[in-house]
Amino acid sequence: MLHKVISMLLIVTLLQMAAWPTVFAEQKEVASPEQIKASVVKLGVGVEARVTVKLRNNTKVKGFIYQSGENDFVVVDKTGEKRTIAYSDVARVEGKNLSTGTKVAIGVAIGVGIAIAAAAILAKALEGY
Repeated sequence: MLHKVISMLLIVTLLQMAAWPTVFAEQKEVASPEQIKASVVKLGVGVEARVTVKLRNNTKVKGFIYQSGENDFVVVDKTGEKRTIAYSDVARVEGKNLSTGTKVAIGVAIGVGIAIAAAAILAKALEGY
């Protein structure tokens, strides 16, 4: 009985994981300048607002957001050099905080873990009946 319950939970988990590449593929599309600006504003400014910015010419800029304006923002790298980047030049901004997709994946993993543990406890409790 326990093996059947665990097998069913593993099948459900594998089916859920099949949808994950679709979720993460959507995040890698080139974003519009408005989306980039919203991401930068959401991350904020200061040393804790660490980012990796991928530009449309495939170069990367790493550092923290020093300042954000109407049409551009400033990233300071580890040497202290300030670089002004226009939102229209950015393909993608990756913050060092957890993205929504990552939070959802963590939540799903925790939920699956709890479900497996509950099923194992239930199967063990029903074993004597």
